[in-house]
Amino acid sequence: VTFHLTFPDAPQLHAASQRFAAAAQGLAGVGVVPQEWLHLTMVGLGVASDLDGDRIDRAAAEVFRRAPLGTEPLRFGRLWLSETGVLLAADNVAWLDDLKRVQDEVAAVHGTHPDRSTPREFRPHVTLAYFDGPVDIDELERRIHQLGLDDVAVQAPVLALIDLQRVRGLYSWRTLDEHRLGE
Repeated sequence: VTFHLTFPDAPQLHAASQRFAAAAQGLAGVGVVPQEWLHLTMVGLGVASDLDGDRIDRAAAEVFRRAPLGTEPLRFGRLWLSETGVLLAADNVAWLDDLKRVQDEVAAVHGTHPDRSTPREFRPHVTLAYFDGPVDIDELERRIHQLGLDDVAVQAPVLALIDLQRVRGLYSWRTLDEHRLGE
């Protein structure tokens, strides 16, 4: 069970994802993330089987109550190739850092993950593709070099608490609760 930002109404991000998918089409080892599964991972509470419904509800209510309102757009400014896939990096903005801090605080009280005294570095991004085998990185870089994915804005992302699954390299989830930000 984890908090994610999801993007059901994000035309610029969807267009960028489609341009990337077209450029990566047919390239071995590159598993493009379907548009409906685009997300920005935030903070996990724990494994669903370790959390009772009341605990999940209390965590969600507290995070949604404390979530920043009236947010400025979330902007994505560069592609980044990681060991696991192709990422569209988001600019760090104050409201996103505040939201991460709130979630860390709530997860420390209501979550089941081990020691959170040293939070991981937060590198906000949306994964456009996962690598599911050997990839010709030179060819991938050639194809995506001039896609124009350097200024993608999302006006009102959705903060979602989800029960997450990853099967054969692709994420899917069941939304437990959600709250639209920036409205």
